[in-house]
Amino acid sequence: MRSGRAVVLMTAAVSVLAGTTAGGKAAGNGVGPRTPDTWSAATPFSAPRAGPAVVGKGLIYAIGGCTDVVCSSTPLGTNTAFNAKKGFWIDEAAMPTPRGRLGAALARDASGTMQIYTLGGAGAGLTPLAANEAYNPASNSWSPAAPLPTPRFDMAVAAASNGLIYTAGGCCGDPTVVEAYNPKTNTWICSKNDTAPGCSTTTLAPLPDGRYAAAAVAKGTLICVIGGISSSTRQPTNTVHVYDAKKNVWSTKSSMPTARYGPSAAFASNGLIFAIGGATSSGVPGANEAYDPRADVWITKTSMPTPRNFLGVAAGSDKRLHALGGDNNGNALAANGAYTP
Repeated sequence: MRSGRAVVLMTAAVSVLAGTTAGGKAAGNGVGPRTPDTWSAATPFSAPRAGPAVVGKGLIYAIGGCTDVVCSSTPLGTNTAFNAKKGFWIDEAAMPTPRGRLGAALARDASGTMQIYTLGGAGAGLTPLAANEAYNPASNSWSPAAPLPTPRFDMAVAAASNGLIYTAGGCCGDPTVVEAYNPKTNTWICSKNDTAPGCSTTTLAPLPDGRYAAAAVAKGTLICVIGGISSSTRQPTNTVHVYDAKKNVWSTKSSMPTARYGPSAAFASNGLIFAIGGATSSGVPGANEAYDPRADVWITKTSMPTPRNFLGVAAGSDKRLHALGGDNNGNALAANGAYTP
């Protein structure tokens, strides 16, 4: 255990406790069935959270969120890390600017230190924020970084292998805007249509169509933006766009089977991208659909047992995808669903 951090390990038979707990009341040690395309319950949050940012780096970090999906009360700065193999949560240093419906990604700063950058998000009453704060897991400390040129929440966020963190779309402002953060220079590169004063250059290709509450993943210098709410129709979309950071161009790929907003997406160990959760125009179905980027095809998988949107999904050290928190019809959830691809 790392010094100075509170931790709880819970299994169905025993609870080993040290300090203040973050794992709460439910059992589950992250060791469940390993049958492909199945779900099981793992240790949940200690309290419900909608719209957290979730990043996997050995541990799975869940940062921020709100007690309800519209952030009607003060958002959270909560920062907890999940050990998926052993099934316990660790309380980490809280994010300085509490917020929900933010984005987060891993990247190296000018010194080569790996940091988790927490970008934008919503304050109380869904006020768009420009905050950019870097969390160092090794030192359990936070530092400020250059804020987003355009205050936004519900952006699609992913880090490419060129060292940049890309943010696409979101609310509010122009939902086609793309802004890329360079942590080595602490500057922002923006899309050609971006008029925000914080841009060092405006050379990036904007999103082909505006959206917010989309999911994003990156592989190398390719960034895949999935679903969301179309800014033109105000309806959930199933459109998938891929940005090639080397060529600075967007392309359209096969559409996701279920149009939805507020999903989360992650790569699994089998090379597929799983888009999990989200809401349709008629409800919250718990959709779980996998995209094969090599064949450009979608495969429908077993639905999530606890349907929700505005959740976070990341791959754990147990080689499963963990679907964390979220909202269902105005009710924030603490659920941690573990999915075996």
